[in-house]
Amino acid sequence: MVSTNTVFDAFIHAHRWAVLTHLKRGGAPASSVVAYAVEGDSIVVSTPGKTFKRHAMERDPRVNVCAVSYTHLTLPTKRI
Repeated sequence: MVSTNTVFDAFIHAHRWAVLTHLKRGGAPASSVVAYAVEGDSIVVSTPGKTFKRHAMERDPRVNVCAVSYTHLTLPTKRI
């Protein structure tokens, strides 16, 4: 269980995408979309080994993870 709030915990388990916000060297925030998985009581984020965000998180582990749902998103369709 990730959260003691059962509604929040169910949402986290039902989705797999999040916005991860970390701090740049100068302190400004930087955000990117990441895939995540739940392992026990932890949320594990997928990111390649040599990315800027990984280096930033190693330097300063304070991050914000906002799980998102695309179930109500309607994308426009364009035929080419």
